[in-house]
Amino acid sequence: MYINVSLCQFAKLNNAKINHSLLQLSKVNGFPSLDNKYAKSILIRLLNERESIPITKFLDIASSYYALKNTISDMEKDGLVKIEEKVLGRKMIFVSLTEKGRAVAEQLKRAEQISKLSPEELERFKNMRGLIHINIYKDHITVMDVHMGEKRIANIYARPRGDEIYFWCDLHEDVDCYHIEYMFADPDLSDFIHNWIDENGFKLPKKYQKYVDKYW
Repeated sequence: MYINVSLCQFAKLNNAKINHSLLQLSKVNGFPSLDNKYAKSILIRLLNERESIPITKFLDIASSYYALKNTISDMEKDGLVKIEEKVLGRKMIFVSLTEKGRAVAEQLKRAEQISKLSPEELERFKNMRGLIHINIYKDHITVMDVHMGEKRIANIYARPRGDEIYFWCDLHEDVDCYHIEYMFADPDLSDFIHNWIDENGFKLPKKYQKYVDKYW
């Protein structure tokens, strides 16, 4: 089960609250390695580097090589990073982000950026929602909608009509809502749409063209 946390959840956070949310993220998503105080810095640095880098380049982050190696080993167990050995004159350990690690790192970086906004800028985010996609099935996806502490589950079903494929949200009982827009915007969820188009031969109705133009 892959869970993607939208940046909306991190709106109005200061640095202390970001660290608390990082802890919550570790519990909700099953990434215990994120409890480690070095994990966030390692993920964001890997995201900024955009390639695998030697483990020794993280020594300025951790208190010791032993602590660093243990942290990265735990992150590998959680599927956040990949560790590989390369022989470049001597054997070296390189670290890179996995797809899952990159998704988490991007959200943490956005949360960090939001924490630096002014009160006026933060005001813009006060009504934003957190959308988390919980699972993808053959005929539908499940999304958790978090707003002001309230959590609701929305299922979005693929509903063929002739040669067109519509998507129906059971929470709004509609074929066009912000949950469906989120489905077009999120890369993993948009694959669900592409499968219905490419593998099953359906086409999208005109009502979804606005999302295609905006996100694809």
